[in-house]
Amino acid sequence: MRTSFIVVLVLLTGRVTASEIIWSDGFESGNLSAWSNANGQWKTTESVAAAHSGKIGADIFGPSASGGDSLTIFISSLDKQDLTLSYWWKIRETIESNKFVKLEYTPNAGTDWFELYSHNGVAGDWTQQVSLELPGDADNNPNLGLRLRSTLVNGISSDRVHFDDFVLAGVPEPATTSGFVLASLIFLRRRRK
Repeated sequence: MRTSFIVVLVLLTGRVTASEIIWSDGFESGNLSAWSNANGQWKTTESVAAAHSGKIGADIFGPSASGGDSLTIFISSLDKQDLTLSYWWKIRETIESNKFVKLEYTPNAGTDWFELYSHNGVAGDWTQQVSLELPGDADNNPNLGLRLRSTLVNGISSDRVHFDDFVLAGVPEPATTSGFVLASLIFLRRRRK
């Protein structure tokens, strides 16, 4: 009897749910085809230094094009909530404070962009993993977009950052619980007899 009661509570609260991958890219295709748009100096690079896993990673290097360089993807998150984005990044050549590569998101197909994370600092290894919870307006959104936007200014071509192993995941939105509740109550009633 106790087990049946727990089943009803789980169905009512929706708390036992697993996150599902909505989109991922490890760049092993050797191109940026999984992205909606790439402009400026974005490319894929095959080397041990450019990849966190596998052989290929995304690469941005300076100097940026006028107005900056961007790598953009539009993804539907319909029927998913509690979105998380994780990826790895590595600065190959130091990025000074007046330069940046920013991760941004849009909840409205690119009309407005909001910063989620800014990458700059000194050269390092693949020790920097970003894991972010996206804001609520990214949930259940057919117009969600992500963008890496770089401004590596001053004509210095040694500025360089690598990215790899992007994973966007979300929890399925709960189905209407009325059917589950009714079925569970019928099940409980039959068990009591």
